[in-house]
Amino acid sequence: MLARFLRKGAGKGWLAASGQAGDVSIHKMKRSRNALYIELTDQSRPGHLGAHGWKAFVNVADQLVVLGVYSGLGPSVSGIDGEELLRSFAQATLAAENAAQ
Repeated sequence: MLARFLRKGAGKGWLAASGQAGDVSIHKMKRSRNALYIELTDQSRPGHLGAHGWKAFVNVADQLVVLGVYSGLGPSVSGIDGEELLRSFAQATLAAENAAQ
C-alpha cells in the first residue's frame, strides 16, 4: 500500500524536498521483508547537495521511519553502491531496535 501511495502525486510530493510531485523521478522501488527501498532523483534538493538518492521505509518500534542516502555532486556513489549502503543502514537500524527489545 505504501509503494502505491509513493508512486502517485501526493506520495511523490512527500518524497520531494519541495513537496512538489513533479520534482521527483522514481527510478526503482524494491521491497524486502522489512523495508521498502526507493532509488530517486529529487530536482528540488539544493544543487550543492546532489539530487540522486535512495530512501528506505522501515518500521521501528511501531513507527514508520524514513532513512535516506544521497550521492552528493557528481558520480560519487554508484547506483548499486548507494543501494547497498542504504540496505546496510536499514539493517543496522532494525538490528539495533531488535537488540533494544
